[in-house]
Amino acid sequence: DFECYVKDVPQTEETASQATQKLKEHVPCGYAYKVVLSEEFAGDYDSELVVYRDSGHGKVAESFIVSLHEEAERLAPILETQKEMELSPEQELAHKAATVCWLCLDPFIVGDEKKKKCHDHCHYTGKYLGAAHQNCNAERQKNTRIPVVFHNLKGYDAHMLIKALAKHEDDLSDIRITATTM
Repeated sequence: DFECYVKDVPQTEETASQATQKLKEHVPCGYAYKVVLSEEFAGDYDSELVVYRDSGHGKVAESFIVSLHEEAERLAPILETQKEMELSPEQELAHKAATVCWLCLDPFIVGDEKKKKCHDHCHYTGKYLGAAHQNCNAERQKNTRIPVVFHNLKGYDAHMLIKALAKHEDDLSDIRITATTM
């Protein structure tokens, strides 16, 4: 979440004669965020509430983007984790007895490469998830995107971020914004 203060905009002869005058300006002065992971990763990543207060340089949104990149670099080893499947004897019995894919609920078809049964597991934790079609398992790829959830992004904070993102050199094609009101 971004915080701002309101600053008077000095008027000049030119701006005083305009029909629309900008009298006040919202100036970003800080932000706060918290990285939250699902419980299986809780021990792998220590995250305190990050609070940033501007020291006068006026680049709050740019600083936020740099902080997000740093968090992504810290998260990279977790996202690159590739654990072997852990399968208990009970899970193996359940797998052998399964007749439908746990993902799409369609039956397995012997001899059909796409519809044959395989073990599906979480590549981050190694936990067995269920019996799946070969094709369904391949389509359910490991997600390495990091979702970022904003409070009031559409209503207020977006203009600061978009200005800063426009100046950023990185490829921004992976950014997806979903606005919801809670």
